[in-house]
Amino acid sequence: MPTIRINSRHLINNSHCPVCNDRFEVGGEAREMPCKHIYHSDCILPWLAQHNSCPVCRHGLPGDFPATSQSRSSSRPRSAAS
Repeated sequence: MPTIRINSRHLINNSHCPVCNDRFEVGGEAREMPCKHIYHSDCILPWLAQHNSCPVCRHGLPGDFPATSQSRSSSRPRSAAS
């Protein structure tokens, strides 16, 4: 999933991150899903560790989508008991 720089065009339809509801700032970084919804990296990567879809429109991601496997490997460490 590409990291993008927010510009004024992005803010027309996506002025706030749908997960945390904080405003995006021009020049800031965000992640863009294939469906074109954008999120802060810190917001979307934990979601993708658990789900394989966009939290807004539920557009499914390919099973081998790189961001999904990357987010799973970088998510919170799991204890040996789980």
